[in-house]
Amino acid sequence: LFGMFGGCGGFDNSPFGEGSGELQLVFEAKTAGEQSWVAVRGFLSEDDPKVISTVMRRPSEDGKVNFEELAAGDLQILASDGKDKAVVLNTHLYANRKRSLTLSLVKGLKLKGRVQLSDGPLRWATVTLLGLPWLSTELSSGGGQFEFRGLPAGCYDVEISHPGYGTELHRLCGESGEVADLEVFLGPTATGS
Repeated sequence: LFGMFGGCGGFDNSPFGEGSGELQLVFEAKTAGEQSWVAVRGFLSEDDPKVISTVMRRPSEDGKVNFEELAAGDLQILASDGKDKAVVLNTHLYANRKRSLTLSLVKGLKLKGRVQLSDGPLRWATVTLLGLPWLSTELSSGGGQFEFRGLPAGCYDVEISHPGYGTELHRLCGESGEVADLEVFLGPTATGS
């Protein structure tokens, strides 16, 4: 779950400087809990917006999260209380400096839906949420329902699969506080091919 995020070595990440910096994030009072998490994504530059790495951490009991040796440059911070609040923050980090930010979580995005067959709900379908810095998977309930809560605003690819019924990929987008709903109909797949 946790990753490594190294400096850019000899890469001059102008205007941020060469090397790495330190980032301290503090959850606003009483918003961090056992299910809380923070992910930091780093980019090489505005001209090359490829993600170079992602680091995930859980806050300490006092609501702080420290990241040392982050590559200098543009960063995207995604944070959630793991329940129903989240935030996305774009910022930057300068080389050889420490930056502290307070995270103010707002009501997060909820993605929910139901997996159906032609004659009713499909139980135990695997529903995987893509587009996050980690893999998040749920199994549909007896009624075919699934739900992901407390997500940062944005777009997510949702992959739904079940042995014998194939795989479908759907894209859902939403803002903070919204509910994005999806109903998926799967049908039997050919066997023996």
